[in-house]
Amino acid sequence: KQWYQRRVRGARMHQYRTRLYAQQRCLKACKREIKNVLTVSGTTASSLFLKSEFEYLRSNFKKSCKLLNSSPKTCPSKENIPTLYYNNFGCMHFKMKKYNLGALYLSQALEANCKAVKALPRGSNSSTVYSVNHYYQLLYNYGILLLHTGQPNAAFNCLTEAASVYTRNPRLWLRIAECAIGVCREHREASPPAHSNTVKCIVGSGAYRKTILNTSFQQQTKRISADLVNAGPTPTLTYAVLCLSNSLDLLPPGSESVKCLPAAPVKDPSELR
Repeated sequence: KQWYQRRVRGARMHQYRTRLYAQQRCLKACKREIKNVLTVSGTTASSLFLKSEFEYLRSNFKKSCKLLNSSPKTCPSKENIPTLYYNNFGCMHFKMKKYNLGALYLSQALEANCKAVKALPRGSNSSTVYSVNHYYQLLYNYGILLLHTGQPNAAFNCLTEAASVYTRNPRLWLRIAECAIGVCREHREASPPAHSNTVKCIVGSGAYRKTILNTSFQQQTKRISADLVNAGPTPTLTYAVLCLSNSLDLLPPGSESVKCLPAAPVKDPSELR
């Protein structure tokens, strides 16, 4: 029995090292630890998921999909295998720029997560619930995919709900701002632009044409910003400015660039459609 427990602890240590090297993008060390995991644990669901993640980091998405399909659909531990399966497939299709298919997999992952949480017995401890429930992580990934499929309004709802947990993630606030801008762009194309609050009136003509600005615009902007914070998120340009301000404030000092994972930044607004 003690020998078996030592073997289990050794397998877990190799898995933890593999995850650590994967997060640090140390692919050579990760490959070495995956061999140790497969030697000790065999072709279990956890080991195949780790190897699939390794191939994902190497951009070998076809092999990563094959490994996921060959993994067992059940696991002796309390991990939510169907949810992780659909989530990983959604992320891989996102990297392959198959956004609609990726969004479909993420919606299935949310359904599988909901079923797994409902199947938990009453009175389950917090560690068990945490290992099974991945709702907000899935919601974040689903919102990113909806944004790339040209559904900024649905993506805005998903990401603002995820922001209640990931409040200090600058990438998330950037994505929410993109969603708000995309919604405003759709409304502007569907209806004629409304009168701007910035301009009070235009007088004169030709070379003597002048634009009179509204002197209360700055005070009105501050009031609208405070109302938005108190009322809740709304997909407006003013709220997008607040989100971008949050994103800038959360950036580490002296950082020139930030890696945007799992989504790449949208360089052209036309890519949102």
